[in-house]
Amino acid sequence: IVLANKRAGLLYGVSEEQLTKYNVREISSEDNQQTKKMMEELPQNASFVFEWKCKRPIDGTVFDGEVALRRSTWSGEEVIVAVVRDISDRKKHEEEIRHLAYYDYLTGLPNRVFIMNELQKELDKGKSEATQGAILFIDLDNFKKINDSFGHFFGDEVLMRLADKLSQLNREEYLPARIGGDEFVILCYGSDLHGAMETAGLILELFREDIMIHETIFHITCSIGIAVYTKDGNTVQELFKNADMAL
Repeated sequence: IVLANKRAGLLYGVSEEQLTKYNVREISSEDNQQTKKMMEELPQNASFVFEWKCKRPIDGTVFDGEVALRRSTWSGEEVIVAVVRDISDRKKHEEEIRHLAYYDYLTGLPNRVFIMNELQKELDKGKSEATQGAILFIDLDNFKKINDSFGHFFGDEVLMRLADKLSQLNREEYLPARIGGDEFVILCYGSDLHGAMETAGLILELFREDIMIHETIFHITCSIGIAVYTKDGNTVQELFKNADMAL
């Protein structure tokens, strides 16, 4: 770095003079080879705007930056001019929107949109390689009675506790989701019907443990429907329908 202004120094947590003592690799959290390649391949008289993980050199904190690069001439020498903008707040806001779009607001589990997209990926993968798996539809028995007798606050607490139980499943093998109301879905990666039935037994075992909320004990039972792909369907809609009908 041969020259920096005051705002650049403030952005990186040092003075502009101090900033010139660092090289680009020392203020970047991205792969150094990738940084070098990007700068070498920057065309003459062209600008390039991209997002980058930037690093403050003193404390090592990382922030999301939007970087605009262009080649220029300074004191008779060719240089690269970089304009860096902190977009951490924007990225955080984008992530919050993404979370609202793909995760259930109450339980924090993936929602219907997320798991349907994930199931579609599995089906697409099966077009080029041998892929199998299953989905389990879980419907809580007589859950409406809890809402009617104790109120929706208690009902929500029960749902959150059950979601915690499902979250105990190995995420490399299973993806639990809440698709609405008292309905949950488990995507079982690489599972056949026998494996899916074993998983259903595991879930029933998890649900056998009573839940206590504000000194009130709830005993929850559920019904589980299974659909195996592609035996029970070649589309997301078919698999959801058949798993629902199997309840």
